[in-house]
Amino acid sequence: MKKHSFILLPFLLSLTLILLPSCDKTKRSGSEVVSTDTTDIPPIEETYPPEQVLSPEPTPTPEQDWHTCLINAQAAITLPALNIDITSPCTMQTVRDSMLIISVRPFLGIEAYRLEATPDEVIAIDMLTKQCLRADYRLLNHYLTPSVSWDYLQQVTTNTLETMDNGQDTPITLTFQAGNKTATLKIQYTTPQYNVPLRMTRCDLSKYASIYL
Repeated sequence: MKKHSFILLPFLLSLTLILLPSCDKTKRSGSEVVSTDTTDIPPIEETYPPEQVLSPEPTPTPEQDWHTCLINAQAAITLPALNIDITSPCTMQTVRDSMLIISVRPFLGIEAYRLEATPDEVIAIDMLTKQCLRADYRLLNHYLTPSVSWDYLQQVTTNTLETMDNGQDTPITLTFQAGNKTATLKIQYTTPQYNVPLRMTRCDLSKYASIYL
């Protein structure tokens, strides 16, 4: 792997690294007695099972029924082999099962790096050098340990990693390795904002030079 592409990829990639029951009311009838004299035969009483009171379906919470999720976070990234050790604010925007953007803003809120991902590919963008790296998950996981997937990235950007008992006040720590180089990321989340308008759109990659793994 080329050194310059490794510098960009672990930095950004480490940052991303998270019905109604039916009521069958059946009529029950007794056995009919046939007789020519019906004066002494009491009428057959028809009985029904007790009326079932169905509870309404619970209303989904925003955490369960969301379309967009926006989280501001603080990320500490360490990459000893390349002398990278920084802490930076970042913004994570997710459109459920469709697209996510992680914007890294280390310089007074100015966006310097970005990661965009879809269920099919990951795009790392260096705003400062106007370069971008594009890879599908198969190619990415050829170099990266542990491997990542779209579902994993979406859990990271929405603070819902299933393997961690984390909350807003509990940072998560993720470690990745590429070859003999290790990247460590610690993320401190703030409260998610659900179903808010999108604040970021995808980059026009025609303005960036492509680099390759």
